[in-house]
Amino acid sequence: MAVESVADTTGILSMFNLPDILKFRNSDVKEMAKNAVDNHKSQIASGKGFDNSPFEKYSEGYATKKRKNQFDNQKSNQVKPPNLTLTGKMLKAFRVQRTLVKKKQEIQFLYGIKKNKQGTKLFNHNEGEGGMPPRSIAENQELGDEVEEGIVKDFANIIGKNLSRMSKTH
Repeated sequence: MAVESVADTTGILSMFNLPDILKFRNSDVKEMAKNAVDNHKSQIASGKGFDNSPFEKYSEGYATKKRKNQFDNQKSNQVKPPNLTLTGKMLKAFRVQRTLVKKKQEIQFLYGIKKNKQGTKLFNHNEGEGGMPPRSIAENQELGDEVEEGIVKDFANIIGKNLSRMSKTH
């Protein structure tokens, strides 16, 4: 015998204010941006670009330089897979540049490297210019699975936090 049960959800919509559920504080957006940077650095360090394909191998000369540097400087990582971390300077400069929450809850954050020596190096890697093979970390707002999944999780966590605050539960 099957018993059918239907929940009455008509009162739920009046219980919660959708704009409040979707309200992002400045601190929420700053944390999301920081997490996106951390996830992007992790993805780069694993040797994957925005399309999740491995970065093109280093030239033999560069790999030799990287191996030598590895012994001189224990902070340097490995030669395989290529992970853009010979000295660590470029990814150290890779950080949150700006966060913004507009009045109608449009959120924005910008991260990367400002236009300087490290920014030029990252641009050359990303575009395959300056004699470097392309090792693209982002293209047309595509960031890679690790970064994008992190952003989705952050959205869900903030919405969950807002629901808890509104219902005064954990």
